[in-house]
Amino acid sequence: MTVKVRIELGGLRPEWGLSYSEGDRILYAGRRGSAGPLHTLQGSYDLLLDADEHNRIAEAEAVMSAEPRHWIVSHDIEPPQAEAGEVYVVEDIDDGQRQQYFTDSNRSLFYARLGEPRRPEELQCVLLGKGVVVEVAPDGVLCGFWLLGLPPTLL
Repeated sequence: MTVKVRIELGGLRPEWGLSYSEGDRILYAGRRGSAGPLHTLQGSYDLLLDADEHNRIAEAEAVMSAEPRHWIVSHDIEPPQAEAGEVYVVEDIDDGQRQQYFTDSNRSLFYARLGEPRRPEELQCVLLGKGVVVEVAPDGVLCGFWLLGLPPTLL
């Protein structure tokens, strides 16, 4: 999946909730009180992103091989500094873009890298809500999704 987005910085960030379904092996993250019906972006594989009626990224599901035991454990992974804002989907392309999943040694974060690795200094990082950050390349392509502060009891 290649997702082109538009960023609007500023404003108060809504609360996002987290849950994990062991039976389904799905990690859920969602904006509380999302407006209207959601639609899943096409071309998603193990990471499913949903947009609300305003085309804001409003939910995420990490499924199947993205379950915690298949995440790449990185001891030096650092979440980016991010500025509060909203991210709106402009274009959703079904192109089979590569996705990789990472965590730290405590499994306190989830990071989905979308596409090829990019230099961190090239990325604009947007805080969608407490513990939810997206990375956007200069050309407007969504290239990373972070969930931070995962409680040990969640997984």
